[in-house]
Amino acid sequence: IKSLPDVIQMYRFLAVICLVAAVSATGNLVGANKCTWGPSYWCSGANAAVECGALSYCQAQGLLMDVTVNSAAPSPAECKLCKLVVGAVAEKVGSNATEQEVEKVLDSLCSKLGGFKGPCESFVAKYTPELMAILVNDLNETSVCQKLGLCPKADGTFSTTSPVECKLCQLVVGKVVANLTSNSTEAEIEAELEKVCSKLGGLAGVCTDFVEKYTPELIAILAQDLNATSVCQKIGLCPNSTVVAAPAPALEA
Repeated sequence: IKSLPDVIQMYRFLAVICLVAAVSATGNLVGANKCTWGPSYWCSGANAAVECGALSYCQAQGLLMDVTVNSAAPSPAECKLCKLVVGAVAEKVGSNATEQEVEKVLDSLCSKLGGFKGPCESFVAKYTPELMAILVNDLNETSVCQKLGLCPKADGTFSTTSPVECKLCQLVVGKVVANLTSNSTEAEIEAELEKVCSKLGGLAGVCTDFVEKYTPELIAILAQDLNATSVCQKIGLCPNSTVVAAPAPALEA
């Protein structure tokens, strides 16, 4: 009969053998993949739950109350979620889809994604205006999510300037300057800014936010400069290199 110290030593030896076998089989140290840590990691937040495919489990167990994906810094989970949503939209709309058709698909999409419904709804609520603007011209999920700054570009960096904000600026300013002249007063410029958003259909909401944020700057610049690209560069929403203004969508009367 072996003594207790011998038994303990034997178990320690067996534990080392098992650890070596596990490392040899996987090529990685056990635990390197955070998704193997169990519920303590899976349910630590929406990002982790999406990353590990454990969203339904965490919600069912009452371990994940906040299903809002944190977008303070892009993560692999956000990139994955973005591609999932954009890929699903791309399957439903054609290359000639209108912004209204894209919006309709986005509104009904999340209910069909099972355990991803919560994060999907948070994602769509946050990015609908940008998605509407991008998806009418680009249905490639990787490209779209790179433009949103949620997936890394080929060089591993993330987009820091938003092509959507640039396009929106050019669209709004382009419509405003169409009704102005070089002699327009600041009061006339302000009046045009106040009514332009009502003509932009599904973009009215994001247009209103844009105008409220930049009205002082727009009034000051438009009094001197009526070139949409130049104006948006001066505000800092478009890069200083040559930018071709995107065509404006059909507007309501």
